[in-house]
Amino acid sequence: FGMMQAVGHVDFYPNGGKDQPGCNADPVTQILIQGGIYDGTKQFIACNHLRAYEYFTESINSQCPFEGYSCDSFDHFQDGTCHLDCTVPGGCGKMGYHADELKSVKSAYGKKFFMKTTSRAPYCEYHYALRVTLGNPSGSYQWRGELRANIHGTNGQLGERVVTDDYVYFNPGQSYSFLIAVPHNIGEIRDVSLHWVHHGISINPFQWNPFHLRHPELFFQSVEVVAGDSFQKIKFCGTGGTESNSQRTLSTKC
Repeated sequence: FGMMQAVGHVDFYPNGGKDQPGCNADPVTQILIQGGIYDGTKQFIACNHLRAYEYFTESINSQCPFEGYSCDSFDHFQDGTCHLDCTVPGGCGKMGYHADELKSVKSAYGKKFFMKTTSRAPYCEYHYALRVTLGNPSGSYQWRGELRANIHGTNGQLGERVVTDDYVYFNPGQSYSFLIAVPHNIGEIRDVSLHWVHHGISINPFQWNPFHLRHPELFFQSVEVVAGDSFQKIKFCGTGGTESNSQRTLSTKC
């Protein structure tokens, strides 16, 4: 019913190539969405497979480029550790109708390209990679929690969203990478808002703070933003990572 092996000059794996967003609905829901028993049943049985021609059809005249990015795995793509670099030959490529633009790019041959899509037509999303670097002032600690981010641009904003998959530990002086995909292009990037929310864990005594003698906080030193679809790469800096700022907007380029 399908294969994961790379068999083309280049191979595209939207959402990892397996389970597609919007394909986990039950039969009744699919029938209601599709407006009939036949189409609803077809979508319930073969929704993931049917996305292939739906993505291709949407790619023909789409303003959103259906850009895929070279990466060794979908897991690494999702966690933001792969580069969204379209300035390098073979670093990215358009899935669907315009995929033949890669024919002349010999360095792209044999590569796997990944992307995310939405659950409904027109499916295409724009991808943004964040690399957040924490400061390490005296007296700072490791804390556990979730990180939320919002990017503002000339055409709007992403809207604040959680970028961590779960509650994670943040260590002073370390850098962390994340990937955000949204269905609209925010234009020229202006600033990035970061919001960290502490969440302790009962089995780790170092995370205990029963009398609120310590104040869980992160120190945002810098954040680098890469907008893969518009070839933007911008770094915003804070105040050297020495000022408490668990909720902060960085707008000074560095």
